[in-house]
Parts: sequence; C-alpha cells; structure tokens
Amino acid sequence: MNTNIYTLIALGLAAVAGTGQATAQQLTKRVVKTTATEQRMDFTKAKTTMKNVMRVENPLAYGDSTTVLYEDFSNMYEGSIGNPDTSVELTSDTVSSYPFWINMIPVYTHVPGWGGHNIYPAGEVVSTADNDGGNLNTPMLDCSKQQGVVFLEFKARTDDGVADQPIIVEAAETYNMSPTWDMLGSGTVTVTPEWQTYTVSFYGAGNYTLFNIVRQQMSQDDEVHRVYIDDVRVYTIKPHIKMPTAMPYTDYKGSSFVAHWTKVDGATGYKLNVYSKEMSDDGTQTTKDYLKQDMDVSDTLATVSGTTSGQTYYYTVRAVNAEGQESFESPEYEVFDLEAPVLEKSAIEDTTYVAKWSDVPTAERYNYWAYFTRTADSDGEFTLTNESLDGLQMKDGSEVTWSFDDPTYYSYDDYFITPSSQAGWDAKNGIPYPGCVCVDGWQYIFNHKDAGLVSPDLDLSKDGGKVKVKVQLRGDKGDVWYNDGTKETRYTRCAVALFNWDDNIGDYRQAELQYTDSISPEAFGDYTINLTKGSARSKIGIYAVWAPAHLYMKNLVVSQNYKAGETFVDPFVYGRWLETTDDSITVPAKAYGCPITHKVSAVKTNPSTYQIKESRFSDTEEVGIVSGIESVGLSRASVLVENGKLKVNGSGPVSVYTIDGKMVYNGRTVDGTMALPLKSGTYIVKTKDNSVKVVF
Repeated sequence: MNTNIYTLIALGLAAVAGTGQATAQQLTKRVVKTTATEQRMDFTKAKTTMKNVMRVENPLAYGDSTTVLYEDFSNMYEGSIGNPDTSVELTSDTVSSYPFWINMIPVYTHVPGWGGHNIYPAGEVVSTADNDGGNLNTPMLDCSKQQGVVFLEFKARTDDGVADQPIIVEAAETYNMSPTWDMLGSGTVTVTPEWQTYTVSFYGAGNYTLFNIVRQQMSQDDEVHRVYIDDVRVYTIKPHIKMPTAMPYTDYKGSSFVAHWTKVDGATGYKLNVYSKEMSDDGTQTTKDYLKQDMDVSDTLATVSGTTSGQTYYYTVRAVNAEGQESFESPEYEVFDLEAPVLEKSAIEDTTYVAKWSDVPTAERYNYWAYFTRTADSDGEFTLTNESLDGLQMKDGSEVTWSFDDPTYYSYDDYFITPSSQAGWDAKNGIPYPGCVCVDGWQYIFNHKDAGLVSPDLDLSKDGGKVKVKVQLRGDKGDVWYNDGTKETRYTRCAVALFNWDDNIGDYRQAELQYTDSISPEAFGDYTINLTKGSARSKIGIYAVWAPAHLYMKNLVVSQNYKAGETFVDPFVYGRWLETTDDSITVPAKAYGCPITHKVSAVKTNPSTYQIKESRFSDTEEVGIVSGIESVGLSRASVLVENGKLKVNGSGPVSVYTIDGKMVYNGRTVDGTMALPLKSGTYIVKTKDNSVKVVF
C-alpha cells in the first residue's frame, strides 16, 4: 500500500480546518475548496486560531476526572504482540456515511463510531501495519464540559528489537462532520518497546470532538514499524478553580503592550507568562524564551514592557485561589503586531505633495490613505459616495473583454474599484464588467468566501446614523445540488450589511443586515436600502447570497441628511501594500480648496496563519489646501457665471465636477467659448493647467 495515504490522514484534520488564504492579486477560477454546502449567514469575518496542545504533568492534581470514553479493545482477541492477525478486517466503507473517519465494524469496540486504516487485532490491542503504518481515531465525542479542556490517555509500545517509533496525536472539533473543522492541535510522542502510558491534552473541545493517533513515515530515514495501542481513555477534569481566558492585548507600542484576560470567580490572583518561541533547525523542537514567568498579578490586565518591536510573543495566564490551588494554564494568545508608522510633515506644492513616514521594524508593506474634507452648503441630503462603476479596468489596466452574454467565471480575491471617485471600495471575489462591477456568489455558496462590494471606512454618524444606500442590481441564476441528487435553481439575492468598529475586539462588528428578494437576471433594477445604525467608523457591504451566481452592481450612491456646515472626510487615495516609506500624491480637482489629511499603517503576514496583520494607524495629520482656485485662465481665459450658465472664455479642454467629485461635463471650448447650464451649487472647473471653484 502507498504510504503517502498516511500523510494525508495525519494532515486530514488540518486540511478540513479551512482553506489557505490567497494573495490579493490572485485571479481565482471557480474551484471547490470544501464540500459544497451552504455556509450560515454571517458576514463577520471568521477568525480561526490554531490551539496548542496542553502540557500538563499531572492532570488529576487540578481536580476530579470524568471519563468520556474508555476502550480496552478486548473484542479484538485475534493475533498477538509480534504477530497481529492481518487477515481480520476491522473496518468497512459501509459502516457509515463518513467512511474515512467512521469505518470500524461495531462488533470490535464497546462504543461504536471508531475509525482507522491499516490496523489489525493483536491479542486485545490494536496494531498498525508494519512498514506502511496506520491510524486509529476515536468516535466523535462530547467533550464540551469543563471549558473544553480534554485529555487523551492511551498505552502504546512497539515490537521488541525495533527502533523507537514516533506517532502523531491530533484532535479536531468536527461539528458533526461539517465541511469545516476546528483543529485543536497536534503533538508527537515517541513509542518504545515497553508499554508506557501517554497523556495528551487539548483546549477547545466541543460536542463532536474526534482524536486521531497516526504512525506514518516522518522522514526519508524513518523506518516504519508496528505500534500497538491499548486502553484508550478520554476524560475531562472538574477543576478546583476555573481557567481564565486570555483576551486580546491592547496598546501595542513595540516596546510594550497590555495583556488582558477574563476574571475568574474565587481567584485571589493570577500568574502571567510571556514568552517568544524559537524553532529548532530540523523543525522538531520549540524552545520558549520567557520574558515574564509566573508574574504575579492581582488584576485582569498587566502592562508587559521590555518587548522587542515587531517580535512575536505569546502570553498565558493561570488563576490562583485562596488555598493556593491553580487553574489550568489558559490557551496562549499571540502578540503578532507592528508599531504604527509616524508621518513626517508634508507640504503641498502647486497640486502635489510627497507623503513620507518612518520605517517600522518587521513591516513588509504599508497602507496609505489621503482624504479631503467636504462641507455641506445647506441642510438636506448630502452625497457621501457616488460611484457609477462604469468604465472599470482590470488590475493591470487592460480593458474588460467579457460581457453578460459571454461571462467569465474568474474573479479577484480583492478587486479595488479602478478608476473610482472614492478610494477604497473593495469587490471581494469580484471583477469588472462592462458598465458595472460583478461579485461571484458561487464563491460564497461553495467556498464560503465573501462575495461583495465593501466600502472604505466612512463616518456615517450624522443624522443619528441613518444612511440611504441606492444601487442598481442585476442578478443571475445557479443550481444548488442536494445529497439525494436533486437540484434547485436559485436566483441571486443581495444582502446589505453595516459594520461598526469595536475597540473591544479591535475589528468591525456587524450591526445591521438587510436582504432583497431574488434579483432579475434580465435587466438592472433600482434598489434603496435604509440603514439606521451608522457610526463614526463604519463600513457598508453589498453581498451576493442565496444562489451560486453573479451579482452585478452599478450607480451606487450613499447619502445622509446633513446640516449646513457639517463635514465629511472623503478618501481620494488608497495606496495599498506600498513597498516604500513614501508616496507621491497629486490632489484631484474635486479636492481643491478642501483641507487635505492623511494617515498610514504598517502591514505584515503571519507565517503561521497566512493572515495579514495591519498596525494601528498613525495619527491623522494635516497636509494643507491646494491654493489658487480662483478665477484663472485657460489661454488667457476667464470663468464666470452669466444668466444661470457657467461660461468659459478661452481655448482648451474643460472638465466640471460637483463638490463631491461627480463629473458633470468633459469637453472643449468651441470657437473660444463655452456656456453650460447648471443648477445652483458649488463646482470645480478644471482646465488644462488650472482650476477654479465656482459658487452660484
């Protein structure tokens, strides 16, 4: 038998724990990454933490044990140590609907639901195969009690006269064999020719936790021999005092941070450990370098100083009661962060400036934002966002070559609208189409990935947080197949979500969610969504849901009721993942006469999770105002208002924008003049070399 199958078994738990995160530049074709089932409706971005295997020398010292499972394999009486009966088939693919994990013939165990590959009876113990190895996994077990702390105990040995055998012990919460599992962790133990009892402990167990013991070839020089397993016991501990939970750290400054954890009833104090890790050259050993060890703390937070900027740290905490009894050590919390960059002073020269900032230790890239502040001239509806979504380009600047009649089934993980009036709109699993932008609901249904157009960070706090979103939508249709072989044809629906920043979690939290009915695949329709919970730091997301099909969007307008004099900070530049510590900025005509501000953050990728970490932003700094937007010339031209019309005298190109950046005219003067009828308001008139602000 091909021994590579056991590599797949050992990595199988991790494989179903989630798909890897692709880079933002990736153009992804529709490929199923997980079982094709629908994800529950929650647009809050999921975060997965790889929980560590606990190291507890004497679990019974922490409290009283309760057995969840015990198996002595006394029904496997065939064979013996050194001579397992390889003619006995312990497993069958017909035992359950999940033959990879639940395939043990029930007569051989006292509790049904076991599984394995290449295993044989050996005189009331289980043996893996010689040369090929094998695996043995428990049934799904309810280990959710006692804060999800669970212990796997078993006996193991090898044949006499063979080299010690390494085995992998791993666990996962399967959520009743759902498409996505939560990996609890894995560890390696070494088995000798003498019977020994091994105990491996895990955090985060749930209602359907499965444990897996694997013998596979670990390296090219690793000689695989039989491993015998007996007396498997899974148990929990009712502790003398409960374990605290390490919470997100705050106030990261490079040289310090503040660690937090939950309060435990009956605790008179806590012991905090802070450390970094170093992996051995061969990748088999991890050494902890303690910055703080058993630091006594009376509160549920502590300032940790003396850290090296950009280095990764971890902290754990134990509760202590009046009798001096300690809780289990909490799962470690990772401190993977960067300092905020510091912006240098920038000055506008003509219509340009150079933004510069400090180099941040361990930073790989930087995200830069520039804004201009718009002021409401009068009470009433004020447009925050006005994106036609017409004339969009591919990321490389090329033109779109597909259409509704000849669609594409590729999409970008992140497509930032280009060109745009307001910077930072991100089409997740999106791609430009003629006259609109498209997001692919197929990726949402089958790959459980967001498929939607998401705004930049916007101030939506005016008018008590009431926000109007107007957009034109066009849907598509797609088939959803069921396990019985039947299918249902569905039409795209739209979900509009509002997210507000939550300082307590350091992320956005979903505050509001509204749905449309099925959307016509034949033509665009007008949709208005009224949101009511906007905040000073909000995002809006417009998502494809219900059907594995496209959702097309165009003519997006976001507005609020403003009072005269209220201001809106509008992003006009988003420099994403910049490799240098500077950026040259040209202020657009729509921002002339408006205060310019900017900020920057540092970015790096976590090598363990492949997730991107962004530092907190620098302080927002003022840049200045583009001056000289008075009546100026084209070629000795003048700009004035006559009889309700905008009049330009001179020769050359002319562009006219509303104050919120919408272009209302783009052309040239004819015979040295131009007259354009306009509604009363404020406009920016841009010529080849100059601009003028006109109010009438």
